[in-house]
Amino acid sequence: MKIWTAPLGLHIEMADGQDASQLAKLHAEGFFRGWSVPDFVGYIDNKDTPIYVACDKNRKIAGFSILRVQNDECELLTIVVSKRFRGKKLGDALMKAMWNDLYYSPVTKMFLEVDEDNQAA
Repeated sequence: MKIWTAPLGLHIEMADGQDASQLAKLHAEGFFRGWSVPDFVGYIDNKDTPIYVACDKNRKIAGFSILRVQNDECELLTIVVSKRFRGKKLGDALMKAMWNDLYYSPVTKMFLEVDEDNQAA
């Protein structure tokens, strides 16, 4: 099991099937068109879309990120941090966990598509 440290007493690990509802709720808080629970179930079940969750010891999710990996390329599909945890370096910790994981993979390129109105991104 992969685990990374995160600020505020949280840690980062890979998502599992029990996380889909929390992920959908958190995504809907951060984006106008939130993704559904079935969307997240599909991502969790797909080895090419790893999901990194920042959570506490009770598995309350404070943020997450999703990659889509294809051969030597990957795309950061989304990264979300709960409003309560924004500005506290949790997004940085999620990015570091992903980079650490990708370091041992064949991935050499990463892409991110951002809406021009998304100033935080």
